[in-house]
Amino acid sequence: MAPPKIEIIGTVAGELAYHADQIVGLLSVERTTLEHGEQFTGRPGTALHVSGRDVVKLRLDATQINPRVWLQRTLDVEQVLQVHHPLKTWFLLRNPDDRRFLTGNICPLLAPLHTFLPRIEPAKLKTQGVAIYKTLFHTYFRAYAAGWRLDLGLSNFGLDQQGKLYYLDDDIYSGNDGFTDFAHMVGVYVRSQSWLDAEAASALGQAAAGAAAQEGFSVLECLAVSERLTAVFVPEGRASAAMGAFVQAFVASVKSSWQTARPVHPQSPETQAGLRIAEPRGLSGRYVAILSDVHANYPALRAVMDFLASRRIRGGVVIGDVVGYGPHPAQCVELLAESGFVCIKGNHDEAMALPESAWRTARSMMSRDARWVVEWSRPMLGAAHLGWLSALPLTAGDEDWVALHGAPVDPQVIHGYVYEMTFGANLDELKRRAVRFCFHGHTHLRGIYGRVRGRPDGFCKIESAVGLHVFSQALICSGAVGQPRDGRPGAQFGIFDRKNESMTFHCIAYDMARTVYDMESQGFPVSLVRRLVTGL
Repeated sequence: MAPPKIEIIGTVAGELAYHADQIVGLLSVERTTLEHGEQFTGRPGTALHVSGRDVVKLRLDATQINPRVWLQRTLDVEQVLQVHHPLKTWFLLRNPDDRRFLTGNICPLLAPLHTFLPRIEPAKLKTQGVAIYKTLFHTYFRAYAAGWRLDLGLSNFGLDQQGKLYYLDDDIYSGNDGFTDFAHMVGVYVRSQSWLDAEAASALGQAAAGAAAQEGFSVLECLAVSERLTAVFVPEGRASAAMGAFVQAFVASVKSSWQTARPVHPQSPETQAGLRIAEPRGLSGRYVAILSDVHANYPALRAVMDFLASRRIRGGVVIGDVVGYGPHPAQCVELLAESGFVCIKGNHDEAMALPESAWRTARSMMSRDARWVVEWSRPMLGAAHLGWLSALPLTAGDEDWVALHGAPVDPQVIHGYVYEMTFGANLDELKRRAVRFCFHGHTHLRGIYGRVRGRPDGFCKIESAVGLHVFSQALICSGAVGQPRDGRPGAQFGIFDRKNESMTFHCIAYDMARTVYDMESQGFPVSLVRRLVTGL
């Protein structure tokens, strides 16, 4: 039988690392059996030949129409990502007897993590384990930032003799999955690694957040990661405590780094220039105006503020999303900055204030229309506007009520939604915090989900005024000032009567024609104009 012919395509490092004779010699070694859970695992149809120093993987089931082109494309990606061992070499094998072309690669022998971690001394496991996972997270986020996803199974990563970590798997997946795979694998780690107690998991969560930040991910993306993590199932006991500690440390680390990285604080001279900022009024008066989701609709906001002034209501809270979707971002920021109302942050405010480099990676987390408006709006806002948006707090409130943009159970409080499938858990969270009322936005839908003793939790029919005294806990949305979605166009808002414990809901007319004209003249997406007009 004639020996196979080897054509070397290239190496990850770009320099020749192996010769064809070395590969042919290793192919003569008896094939190594692939077994799940053992040192060598892999896909069916892969032939593995192992020496004391090197490993050859040969794909026996390759179906590429043009294997040479496929190999070059694969190598191009690996050379960009630099997550594999630099000496990994791809080659094309031609068997003279059957004229088949097979693809394969050769690489130094590495110690896969699923067999290496159990061999670490128990006393050193936490320290070394956290350090290894930290490097793994950096490797994952570096690839993800470049548009590729790695399989985070421990058998897909290995250490060389110097302890440097590399990706072992030949499969790399393109596209953004919203960090679903990452959250799922963290759950696997927590469930399967008994040494991961709350203390070690907290260190791991902090390491993961640091890796994401160092690889250029924005706070929005990092908070999206934690949202995925909270949805992962883990059993009660050690695993549950570990996952909770991981998420808590991850979120705390993200918020801490973001606080120090904010571009401009609104009290700085740069921000004050061109933007008058009034001292926020207290929210302890009898009447508190509740505004949400202004969405850069200045005529609607102006109409609401004039209505409140006519009623001599000077205290209020704006529950996020001052900007986004609408054509007047600067005007709305300026009006609210000098209004004295307490303003908190929404997800559109967060996205708008991101530094340009962070926005480039965060944009994939938003819908097409939302991305378009952010990119249209950013040039319309100066450093003062962006600094004001960046420094908005996430919550406001008093002893028995809280205002936040998203949902109480959401660790980020700006992304989660209160709706039919989640209101029960959110009411439970209010009870746990000993808070009676939560004013929220984000849904753009007016309504109250309430808890009344002796009755099932449920949705309360909206009247012009609703007594809140009957509720032990209530989730209250006053609708949207700038973009309602309940089929009733207009500027929607509410007034909370603290003395009588009641909520009055309002929907008033405004100069919608001006907003529509400004949107159409600037080429806004038709769907956003239609939504404004129909209220749907």
